[in-house]
Amino acid sequence: MSHQQTSASPHRRLSWLAPLWGCVLGAAWQVTQAGLWHLALYRLLLALGLLTLLLACRWRGRPRLGWWLLLTGAACCVAGLTGWRAHAYLLQTLPPALEAVDLQVEGHIASMLQNQANGQRWRFVVEHADAGVPQVLELSWYGPFGHLADAGQALVPAWAQGVALSPGQRWRLTVRIKRPHGSRNPHGFDYELLAWEQGVQATGYVRDKPAPELLAVTARHPLQRWRQWLRDRIQDEMGRLQRWLPGGDAARAQAALGVVAALAVGDQQAIERKDWTLFRQTGVAHLMSISGLHITICAPHFWERPQARPSVF
Repeated sequence: MSHQQTSASPHRRLSWLAPLWGCVLGAAWQVTQAGLWHLALYRLLLALGLLTLLLACRWRGRPRLGWWLLLTGAACCVAGLTGWRAHAYLLQTLPPALEAVDLQVEGHIASMLQNQANGQRWRFVVEHADAGVPQVLELSWYGPFGHLADAGQALVPAWAQGVALSPGQRWRLTVRIKRPHGSRNPHGFDYELLAWEQGVQATGYVRDKPAPELLAVTARHPLQRWRQWLRDRIQDEMGRLQRWLPGGDAARAQAALGVVAALAVGDQQAIERKDWTLFRQTGVAHLMSISGLHITICAPHFWERPQARPSVF
């Protein structure tokens, strides 16, 4: 009896591993394709995968055959669903007729503001707009050309009338947007893929005229507001840190605060390119990329949806 249980247990373990491996292989198969197939082929692939899984359940008495059927069925299901989802995503792509024209949108800021040399960048969730405008945009505002902002001062756009941008604010904006574009160097950073993964289907900038209008300040996105508050507090220590450094080097103080912000709240944008090169050479780049992001993994369970916190019993 014990010998039979011992001999059957590997088959049971294999049967559970088969669909897991199938999901991995199906996703890898789809995302490595050079282009999308016709939608009907993905639906057919999904149906074939479901049929194969039913056959695997029927032939449970033949472990090896069932293992391969589970592997193949899971791979076909995941590949079919992935392709189907990609087609549905493409239906929301910004129409060419709406590129590089003035559009009025209403919505709310849904991310921490990323400070740039002469402006800011953020995610904007559209609530009201013309037909064809995607739901998630990545917007920016820019100051006068050639004018660099003071790192020690809070960035506030001229059209905001002294109101600093913050997650949760609802705005009516006039924007110019376009589809995401980026370089496609082999083995290099793919911005279009990053935008695809994060659901961003258009990027653009805010027009000064007609002037944007602040509609409301809501309690949405408390985690992002807390991250921005903490990042701004870190930046406020610029003067104190500069006094501590030998010679009062402002550049060194700004670089040090950028590292602190990356480790504390995952704001990697303040780290300069030369510092990233140094971190890669010394083998600590992953600390800057991952350590601060741990907050975004754990904190949503306590900030965004406290009512959904799982019980330990």
